[in-house]
Amino acid sequence: MRYFYVFDYEDKNDSNRDRFASALNLHAQMYLLGDKYSVEGLKKMAAAKFERWCHDLSSNVNFDPKTYMGYLLDVVPLVYTNSQAQALRHSLVKAIACYLNTSLSVLRNDGYKDLFFEYPEFAYDTLTASMVAAHTFDDGWTKHDEGWDPKDG
Repeated sequence: MRYFYVFDYEDKNDSNRDRFASALNLHAQMYLLGDKYSVEGLKKMAAAKFERWCHDLSSNVNFDPKTYMGYLLDVVPLVYTNSQAQALRHSLVKAIACYLNTSLSVLRNDGYKDLFFEYPEFAYDTLTASMVAAHTFDDGWTKHDEGWDPKDG
């Protein structure tokens, strides 16, 4: 309801919750709510906030890796059990891929392995995003872009 009065849904005064974990979950839920009731402004706002939080998590080098991945992995079931949340998947796996490219120790996390088996699309999306991120050239092109032929090197 708050969104319809002030065109935002976050309570800036709520300090009783874990900032990152709650925010990712909240933005994903608000996106799904906007989709369910065809409120395009809410969907766009939630998707933008979700993407910003994923980016913030992936670019913060001061996080403990287990904590960082825990925040991202906690939202995987919500994003991958709702086909309407397709738009959020890219931001999520991109953030995870950023971490995978700096440390493969995340693969030793049992929760991560379980998610791979439980959500095969998540496994595919994450590995693909990680491979693309690892093969990005300085000019922004990737080996996966159209026109790249593996025989050309």
